[in-house]
Amino acid sequence: MNSLVSASIRPGLVRFFLLISVLFLAGCGSAHYRSDYNGFNNAYADSSNRQMLLNLARLDQHDPTYFLQFGQISVQYQVSGSLNVVGNETIPPVSGTTHPLESPLGTGTATVGAAASTTPSFTFIPVTDDKVAQALLQPVPPEVLYSLFQQGWPVDQLMRLMVQRFEIQLPGQSGVSTFTNSLDDGDVKSYAIFLKMCAIARQLQIHGALKLQAKTEFVPLAQGWALPKDKPPTPEQLIAAQDKDLVYVQDPDTKNWQLGRNELIPIFTLGNGSDAVFASLKKQAVYNYGDSLNNMRTFLGSGFAVQEKLESDTGSADSHLILRSFLNILAAAAKEQTNFEAVLPGNPLIPEVVPDIERQPILKLRWNGNSTPLLSPLLALNYHGQTYQITDPVTAKVDETATWNRDVFRLLTQLAFQVSLDTSKFPLPTTLQVVQ
Repeated sequence: MNSLVSASIRPGLVRFFLLISVLFLAGCGSAHYRSDYNGFNNAYADSSNRQMLLNLARLDQHDPTYFLQFGQISVQYQVSGSLNVVGNETIPPVSGTTHPLESPLGTGTATVGAAASTTPSFTFIPVTDDKVAQALLQPVPPEVLYSLFQQGWPVDQLMRLMVQRFEIQLPGQSGVSTFTNSLDDGDVKSYAIFLKMCAIARQLQIHGALKLQAKTEFVPLAQGWALPKDKPPTPEQLIAAQDKDLVYVQDPDTKNWQLGRNELIPIFTLGNGSDAVFASLKKQAVYNYGDSLNNMRTFLGSGFAVQEKLESDTGSADSHLILRSFLNILAAAAKEQTNFEAVLPGNPLIPEVVPDIERQPILKLRWNGNSTPLLSPLLALNYHGQTYQITDPVTAKVDETATWNRDVFRLLTQLAFQVSLDTSKFPLPTTLQVVQ
């Protein structure tokens, strides 16, 4: 009987210690993974934010910018363990011997050991390649503006960051009027009207009356080439064009046949409810001052396009937004506070033309001498003796002014991701790999 009991104890002990060892080793590996994931995630976020703010500080002081692209993060885990189980069984003496109960039925010992190590590998890519430089210097693709607008970003922040100027054909004029998103040329009136149009667009967006739609536009495959009007394309030519997603269109003036492609051109236009919005804004003196309200209603009614290139291909009078490059976006955001504080306060034109929401720089970085309590900054750094912070004043408001600076900084980081290139296509010689 004792022998049977002892035999049942020995495998039980072995299974028990095996189970403890497996659970210990599994917990060790998952704990390392969770800790490293959170650590790398936080380090990446802090480094990205710091690089953005550091470049803004450099631009504010007219220093050059530098970018370090974050590449692959590779982590190797090594988890080892040991288990040593010793079992011992003693058969009690036969009946009639002395002290039979002092002989043990079974004994067991176990030793569990485990070790874990992590070997992270970081890849940093200096942005010095000519293709990357071109991407930073060329105007941001219009698709980026469309995408951010459809995501619900405030249109006034998008315009004030991304748009270099409005080129608008005003009613009754044959030429184009330009309103620049900058105070560099000292034209306060042009800049004030630009801010007012941004505010009007934002009010339309808030009430769902600003829409992004698409119109079909024929784009010739080759300028100046066409089939004579008396020689229309043959069925074979029509089929060949259709196979390549091309079409023949007769020019309304010359009646010649042009080969090209029908493209969808996104435009900003008015939607349902716009009449009520304009009627409400007209009751407010700052919106009703001048002709901006009526002009916005006119050119948005016919559709307002975004022009990617700095100059029009056709030279025709039309209304467009001209977009900035990403580097110009950063430069404008960095130095607008200086221009704002130097030019606008005390200018009698501002309270008459610019609504309250736009009477602030697109991004405030320097808070020296600010009397209003500030929120705990997302990030702060010192550059050449000047402190730069991403924060907002403490306020009881719940509108977008309460988080204006943090939202614009978040928009800048989103733009950085939108215009960044695929790091897998970066030249290998510019890749720095750091192993710890």
